[in-house]
Amino acid sequence: MDLVSVVIPACNSEKWIKTALSSVLAQSYQDIEIIVVDDGSSDSTAELAKQSLRDFGGPWQVLRQTNKGVSAARNRGWRTAHGSWIQFLDSDDAIVSGKIKLQMAAAENLSHETAVVYSKWQRVAGDGGELRPVEKVRTPYVDGKPPASLLISENIIQPGAYLVRREWLEAVQGFDERMKIYEDDDLLVRIASAGGGFRFVPSSGPVLFYRMFPDQPRWGGESARYKLAEVAETWLALVNRTASNGSIENCGLSAGDREALITDCTMFLRLLYRHDRSAFPRYLACVRRLVPDYVPGKPFSLWLTAKCFGYEKAEAIADIFRPVKELLRKA
Repeated sequence: MDLVSVVIPACNSEKWIKTALSSVLAQSYQDIEIIVVDDGSSDSTAELAKQSLRDFGGPWQVLRQTNKGVSAARNRGWRTAHGSWIQFLDSDDAIVSGKIKLQMAAAENLSHETAVVYSKWQRVAGDGGELRPVEKVRTPYVDGKPPASLLISENIIQPGAYLVRREWLEAVQGFDERMKIYEDDDLLVRIASAGGGFRFVPSSGPVLFYRMFPDQPRWGGESARYKLAEVAETWLALVNRTASNGSIENCGLSAGDREALITDCTMFLRLLYRHDRSAFPRYLACVRRLVPDYVPGKPFSLWLTAKCFGYEKAEAIADIFRPVKELLRKA
């Protein structure tokens, strides 16, 4: 059996670290090591991790470092690890008990060109150990597809939902520690661009529960970690990197996947128009370089208005009617 190294970056995670570690300790695959990297916590994260791991029969370590960010913590973890496969797991998430065994059973029959094996995952919410679903199960599928397919929202693969072959992490030198957003998607895009293959492993349900915090704004608000424009422009820069000659037509995507990618562009444009109007023209100009004949495909009312009056005017018209729609929704 190949050794699988579970790498858990953690920063001020005393509320969740035990849940994450319990899900690892419950794995039916026995040949694992566990490495927790405490990234400058000011709480009892490291101590609680050690308590949870004290009776684990396999190898484990709790490493401590000054705060350098999740990418640096993950890199330190996998570079310290001894496994030929790496399981990344965020400290507030959890994996199901058969996750590693299921994916390793598939991995042992695959060539070394296969870099990543992955399965379904689901977003959940909850401050304590009890987690409740907040959306449908995600079933990404990127086998044999070009790198740009990894950036389509329906194909996003959270780190906890896959195993990655160590030699491919070495080939691309791990996570880019300069990135604070989309660093995990960037890693997979670089692996795919270097020739690493992806293999979907069917599962009866999600193998990863990815914790969300619905009461906290994702982008743009004072308590949000990142600004919306920063998020949108980082994502679009990744898309551009996968496009030959700077056109979405040259990403190698099928017509359906190109449409899905354009839908994601529209999502960011609409959010920027509503919440960061100053960044909207700059982002729209970037989208139009990528998609020269850009017109939003959905919703139909926006597409029709854009066809008649142009996209910017279509957003202005939609903005006028938005309060009315909100009132009708609440009525």
